[in-house]
This record gives sequence, C-alpha cells and structure tokens, in this order.
Amino acid sequence: MRTRFKLWWRLVGSAVEHAAGLTGHELDFRTQFQAQEEEDEDSTSLAEVLEAMAAAWPEDWVGATTVCDATNSPMHPHRETLRGFFCPTLREDDKATPKSVGRRLKKHVGEPVRSGERTLILKSQRDSHAKVLVYAVMTKT
Repeated sequence: MRTRFKLWWRLVGSAVEHAAGLTGHELDFRTQFQAQEEEDEDSTSLAEVLEAMAAAWPEDWVGATTVCDATNSPMHPHRETLRGFFCPTLREDDKATPKSVGRRLKKHVGEPVRSGERTLILKSQRDSHAKVLVYAVMTKT
C-alpha cells in the first residue's frame, strides 16, 4: 500500500495539495490515507470477531457475559480472536470484564462489515427477563 501511495502522491496528490495551498486550504493526503488504513484494520478485526461469534453462537442471542467468558476461557476455540478484539492490551493472565466487552460490542451494533462474499452485521436487543442487551450476528449475502 505504501508504495502505491507514494506513486499516487507523486503523480496526483502533491499537485492537488499544492493547488489547495494556493487557495488558502491545507490538504494532507498522507494523514487521510493513514486514517483510512487504521479504519480498514479495525474493520478487518470486526469482521474476524463477528465471524468467530457467528461460529460460536449460530442463530443465538448472547450477552456480554457469555462473550466475556469465551474471551477469558483458555479452552474456547475462538479465544484468541475474541481476546485480540475485546482486550488486545491485557496481559495473558488478566481477564476481560463483561462491562468492557459490552461497551465494545455496543459500539459496533448495526455496523456492516464485509467478510468474503457476505456482509456481517452485529444486532442487539434487550432481554426483558435478564434486563441486559444481547447480541447476534446477522448475515447478508
């Protein structure tokens, strides 16, 4: 990506930045491209975690506590993916909390991400018995 950016910037970006500067506007494509790359990385991580959740709980609505338990369980098959998304900075012997997992889930409700040929969307609804939000991954092809 960086090589393509350098070539594009040399051919197009530098001229556009210069023209913007002549009109009194500041334009910095490098910052914009870096922000886009970071967003793409987050999107990939979200796609991976939604795939893991869909595999772990197909057609089930689960609460943050259930997702947290899987994140902390050394035996869960999707532990590394879940842990990498929900608590990437925690030390190996520290545990995620349902509150932190729930906050992270809530932040991505309704956000569509591509995964292969399909689109994954995290949905939420209120569980009236437990009085908590529960989550499920919906798939669109």
